[in-house]
Amino acid sequence: MATESARLLAVDANASWTRSLIAALPPAVTVHGLRLESLGRLRPGFAGALLRRARPGRLRPNQWEHLRIIPGWTRAYGLSCSIVARWIRRQVLHPTGWGGHTSEPRGSFRVSDSGAGPAPHGAGTAHRSVPTTGGPGRTWVIYTVPQYAGVADRLRGFRGVRQAYYAYDPYTEYEGWGADKVRAWERSLFAVCDKIITISEALRQDFESLSGRKAHYLPNAVSADFLRRMRLPADRPADLPAPDRGKIIGCIGQINASSYDWNLIEELARLRPTEQFVFIGPDIEGDPDKRAAIERVFARPNVHWLGPRPHDDLPKYLKHLDICLNPLAVNPANDRRSPLRLYDYLATDKPILSTAIAEAHCHLPHLSLCRGAGEMAAVIERVCSGKYEMDLDARRRYIEANTWQRRAEQLLAILEGDDA
Repeated sequence: MATESARLLAVDANASWTRSLIAALPPAVTVHGLRLESLGRLRPGFAGALLRRARPGRLRPNQWEHLRIIPGWTRAYGLSCSIVARWIRRQVLHPTGWGGHTSEPRGSFRVSDSGAGPAPHGAGTAHRSVPTTGGPGRTWVIYTVPQYAGVADRLRGFRGVRQAYYAYDPYTEYEGWGADKVRAWERSLFAVCDKIITISEALRQDFESLSGRKAHYLPNAVSADFLRRMRLPADRPADLPAPDRGKIIGCIGQINASSYDWNLIEELARLRPTEQFVFIGPDIEGDPDKRAAIERVFARPNVHWLGPRPHDDLPKYLKHLDICLNPLAVNPANDRRSPLRLYDYLATDKPILSTAIAEAHCHLPHLSLCRGAGEMAAVIERVCSGKYEMDLDARRRYIEANTWQRRAEQLLAILEGDDA
């Protein structure tokens, strides 16, 4: 599938991983994003302000973004799917494109983005020359959340369009989504889509078993810019514990009650009282009944929660850690995820300690898998005594082969390949 003749549209690209993948596509691939906002979630009078900013805006030379409002996925699922499918048919796939203007003679990667909020400041210019997917060549539509099963069904067989489902997470495990509903959506996507892609190896095996078809594995990655910034000197952040307080064991990422193994973290902090445990990331646990374990751990004198930090600021923190920690609980949900933090950790020259979640095995021997606080404490002792060995040259080669640019190449190869 030559880039010049391929036309791709990714549905729901609000997540950071999707945006990273899109940004890594070659310049010949044009990206369009459709931001969706549910009408019921808008404040009074806000819809008009959003619609006034609904003109396509250029985010980068090959990426555009659009905004539309839908009735809502919960109470008006069918109508919302029809609106999105109609928008794609009329505005994206139609040969004359936006406002009747003709398309540019190159392939397009179209993105439909169901994120909340208006387009970025400064968007909404030069909409008369926005390229479309019209004209000769194949169009791929890629869905990354199961709710779009209704959109996929409405586009089935539409003018040579081919469709793919790229599952980023085990959505049946998402609280409030309804496992039975998600399974029904995914079965529908399996029946309609030409390609099935998953973020983890365990999820790939699940989908092959459920669909009876080939599924492809395309995990997370790291940006080339993140690797570059990890190699630059950086001042020590003032909010890190002082060096004389002991080695710093750090963890980055969202914090909630169900994802982390809080009993393990508490026991590890007890076993290693002279080390300082630092957590960087937003605390998103909103259930007061589940907060006790988090607050108990954060109350320990050698545990520090620094709050969220922009991803661009993480290199200066990671450079001043002594050990990187991945304390995700071993459970079916975490076994089917591809933790971004592991790729960020692999960009450092620090020892990495991880629980034995499934995707961590894929990174061996560049990290240490630990089953329980006792094994982690033993590895920490080896690091502190200078007996921990790493092959940093091999690790650098490994992470440089796992960039978003490489993932973009792999995605195009998957779409181009024969699943027979």
